[in-house]
Amino acid sequence: MDVIPLDVEWYRTGIDEESNAIMSMDLASEFESLRPNQKTLLLLRFYYGYSIPEIAEIVEKPEGTVKSQLHRTLQVLRKKLTNGGDVYGEAST
Repeated sequence: MDVIPLDVEWYRTGIDEESNAIMSMDLASEFESLRPNQKTLLLLRFYYGYSIPEIAEIVEKPEGTVKSQLHRTLQVLRKKLTNGGDVYGEAST
């Protein structure tokens, strides 16, 4: 199955291969730091391409809960990757 980017802005053209490799390593490292439920939601949505209603059924949670948890998890990842720093006490799911 194809990998779906988290956000079009994260893909930068014109950047050398070393910078892209570093960015990929950063993303992998930050992904590994997520809690299991956060990883599950991201994988189901962006790797496997499930819809929000399908994910809600799989994880047995309301659609609104899935949406908000995905949103908060993406916010944390973006902030960590953009600022290069840890985010403590924010956007827990």
